[in-house]
Amino acid sequence: MITTGVVTLSLVAVFFILLGIVARYYKKVPPNTVAVVTGRKHKVGEVVRGYRYVVGGGFFLVPIVEEMQTMKLTVIPVKVTVKGVPDVNGALVNVEGIANIKVVSTDDLLPLAI
Repeated sequence: MITTGVVTLSLVAVFFILLGIVARYYKKVPPNTVAVVTGRKHKVGEVVRGYRYVVGGGFFLVPIVEEMQTMKLTVIPVKVTVKGVPDVNGALVNVEGIANIKVVSTDDLLPLAI
């Protein structure tokens, strides 16, 4: 009787430990973010890459072997300043502006951004 209780308690403990490991290494990626997972080679078609990426959704990160970094896919404003540019009349002017940059999330262009 005592051994049955010990075995049952051990199985419950192992179940909760495994559940904790799965919960720790399951990663969710918001829709405006790309997760870049490195550490193993991945074959995409005929191309072998040293990374894989996930855009929105979830995946299981292999412990110890893989590492994850994120990259935002939102618009990034960048301040641009140009000094000493001649205008139409030939006078030198200083120009300040803001450039909006966005990473395209299509399958053929996203690897170039990564």
